[in-house]
Amino acid sequence: REAFTQTETGGVWQTAQPATFATGVQNANPNDYFNAVSCGAAGECVAAGQFHDQGGNFPAMTEAVTTPSAMITVTSTPPAPAVVGQTVYQPAATSTSGDTVTATIATASSQVCQISNGTVSFQHPGTCTVLFNDPGNTQYAAATQASQNITVINPTAVITITSTKPRHAVARKHPYTPHATSTSADTVQITIAASSRRVCRISNGRVSFDRPGTCTVLFNDPGNTGYLAAAELTQTIRVITHPSAPRRPKATVRNHKAVISWQKPKSTGGARITRYIVTSFPGHQHCSTRGKHSCTITHLKPGMKYRFRIQARNQAGTGPNSHKTNQISQ
Repeated sequence: REAFTQTETGGVWQTAQPATFATGVQNANPNDYFNAVSCGAAGECVAAGQFHDQGGNFPAMTEAVTTPSAMITVTSTPPAPAVVGQTVYQPAATSTSGDTVTATIATASSQVCQISNGTVSFQHPGTCTVLFNDPGNTQYAAATQASQNITVINPTAVITITSTKPRHAVARKHPYTPHATSTSADTVQITIAASSRRVCRISNGRVSFDRPGTCTVLFNDPGNTGYLAAAELTQTIRVITHPSAPRRPKATVRNHKAVISWQKPKSTGGARITRYIVTSFPGHQHCSTRGKHSCTITHLKPGMKYRFRIQARNQAGTGPNSHKTNQISQ
């Protein structure tokens, strides 16, 4: 029997293919051919046909053929990372064999993830290894196993603030009780920012306001075995108080009327002053103004001596009286 090779397509013998004889074979007939090819076990086929050489005709010859291995291409992109209880993943792959690629979970990952009806779900943090296999068929040997390693993490806790902060807080009045929940079911930790500790404080879950400024309340959940730490939430509360007394009050008489003037308070209490109120002593007559630093009181009694005090008002309330003005008379 003479050595020969066979012209192949894709590594698979096919019927009626010309025979190409090895170097050194004499009287090779260009009409030699394979007219039938049958393949049994992978890697071996029997080719029957006519072959001419110095030794005569051979009715059949057997030649070992290496069946090509299937090649898997994973076409799906895994999550990076996957989140326990939230992420699902549908692995997909193709094979040169034309077979359906089977996706399974590695035994070592069985506590981390599972696959059902082609969908991977994630139960615990760790590494989930998805395996892709094609056992081959009559024309292709089994493919080399492909795999994907997916990092699985716990979900991040999410905080929801359930209390409504005051529009503005008044110092030394009306404490505030903040509340919040977390998807981790942990108790949310509520504290005061370091920058606000001169303005407010928290004790037994209640925030007290000590002086004007900005009070920042912090909400945190460090997480647990099933949840990662939550993103910190904050509430910023403006703290105000009533204004201090107007300064340098002064009274003069003009056209039988008392004209009272002053300078603005040293402190507005952290809020805009909305009104000034002037009161006479005696008589308790009043005048007020929204923005000016002067006010006029009429109907003074002749011969009566008067002095006046001024108060400023803002959202927090009315501040203390100023010193009395100088004395005037009608």
